[in-house]
Amino acid sequence: MTLDPELVQILVCPNDRGEIDYREDDQVIVCRTCGYRYERQDGFMVGAITINTILLASYTFSCHSLRHLVGGRKDEVSGNALRSGCYAACSSLNRRHQVFAWLSLCSVGFADIYVRLCSMGIWTDYRLL
Repeated sequence: MTLDPELVQILVCPNDRGEIDYREDDQVIVCRTCGYRYERQDGFMVGAITINTILLASYTFSCHSLRHLVGGRKDEVSGNALRSGCYAACSSLNRRHQVFAWLSLCSVGFADIYVRLCSMGIWTDYRLL
């Protein structure tokens, strides 16, 4: 993982707002003042946020108003094959709009709680690999 040098200049330690150093060979960020080490971890949080994104996208694409946008404010969408196919896809997703709404709501709530508790040190983000 390489970090953009401009990003490294902006980042500060959350403990004491001290400047940080990025060690690319170890893939670790170290605070210059307190010495705290932040190691890169690809844990469960990555999967939870990915699932969260997919569910929110499904909720958005199943929206009734998106169906009208895809339909192009036309009385008959069957005149254009592409428009008709997109309208049919939105309509099939729209049938499960309420399910996507509840799943995305629960997913956002879980991801927020998970990130908060991991950042407070109450939970540990278990590595997947």
